[in-house]
Formats: sequence, structure tokens, C-alpha cells
Amino acid sequence: MFKDLLEKYEPIIEKTKIRKNIHRTSVSGVKYYWQSKNGPIAVGNPIESQNFGLIRNVFKDRHNLVEAVQNTNHPELYEALKEIAFIINPNFEYNSITLNKNVKALKHRDTNNQSISMIIGLGDYSGGGLYLENLETGEMDLIDIHYKPLLMNGYRQLHETEEFTGNRYTIIYYKAGIRPLK
Repeated sequence: MFKDLLEKYEPIIEKTKIRKNIHRTSVSGVKYYWQSKNGPIAVGNPIESQNFGLIRNVFKDRHNLVEAVQNTNHPELYEALKEIAFIINPNFEYNSITLNKNVKALKHRDTNNQSISMIIGLGDYSGGGLYLENLETGEMDLIDIHYKPLLMNGYRQLHETEEFTGNRYTIIYYKAGIRPLK
């Protein structure tokens, strides 16, 4: 159902260079440390992941949400991502969007989500389902998200990506918030 409606957005997503991200360590397994003059040094493989909407920028303002620079750097893509959310569920409330390209997420929980998340997979790929913790049984259920949106609680439920081949984009819509930093 959604494939026919969403395929027209894929060229917009594909033409945008998604930057490497070393800061999503729970998703990627990347470890990094600061070198005083040169900034962060990554150990491992950074993932291609960008955030849009409101974000918590731990380097500039740790205590407030700020407008993501990607909103103005990639306005066509930002508008497309918002249109996709509206097509899927016009009543879904979110303030942040994460776009991933070919990310095989490790088992993790999301730290900045304040409510239910909505995730969907786009692109030409095989496999790539989402293993999602069943809170009643503790088992990891495999769910197909390829052009099939899923509502989940990424803050409470462990989740990880199934192996896949091809080009896989995931878009996650959620309400970001500020939790006390430890």
C-alpha cells in the first residue's frame, strides 16, 4: 500500500549525501575519544545517519532542543521526510526525524525518545527486518518494516536490525526530549 505512495521520494533521499555519524555509539558500536587539537577520533565504522527537526546538540546546548542544521542544509529532503510522515499517519506527533542509510543497528534502546516512535524502511533491499523486544515475553520478534510502518517504543524496547543486502533507508519519527544527563 505505501510502496506506491512513497517510491517517488526515494530519488530525493538517494541524491542526498548522508554524512558519517560517530556519535550514535549504541547503534553502531563505534567508540571515540577526543584529541585536543583535532576533535573526535573514531574507532570503528561510523554509520550514515542524519537527524532532522529538533535535536539535542550535546556539543553546543546539552539542556535544550535545537533546530537541526540538516533542516536548512537539505530543505528538499526535510520537506520530503515530513510529507512521508503525513502520508503514513497524518495524526502522528513527532518533533525529530532520523534518516539512516544501510545501517545495521546493534541491539539497543533509544535514549532521546519521549514517546512512541514510527519507523519505516525504504529502498531496494532484501532482509533488513527489525528485531523488536516483546515486553511481555522478552523474546525478540522479527518484524518486516519494508514499506510497512511500525509504531514502537524504542526507549523501552530493545531492537536491532536483521542482516540485509541492497540499499536500505530507514526513517524514524519520534518526539525527542531532554532527560537528565548522567
